[in-house]
Amino acid sequence: HHTASRCVCLWSLQGDLPTYLQHARQLPCLLLTGEFDKLSPPPKVELLSADLPGCHMGVVSGCAHLSHEEAPTALLATLVPFCG
Repeated sequence: HHTASRCVCLWSLQGDLPTYLQHARQLPCLLLTGEFDKLSPPPKVELLSADLPGCHMGVVSGCAHLSHEEAPTALLATLVPFCG
């Protein structure tokens, strides 16, 4: 089972968001942020996820913006089930 085609990452909530969202609406979507993330704070990510039909949102506890470095196990615990 090859999952790479099912996962898309928006590493930052900066840039041309309308274009990103237009494409993301067509894909399974998971938006993750860190509990203490100042660049992509949970309330901002929650607003974004509300605009995407069927979007799942998650908050990685105990970390900020670099969850892949700060809490890789917690990040993978959310990411792997979503990607199948």
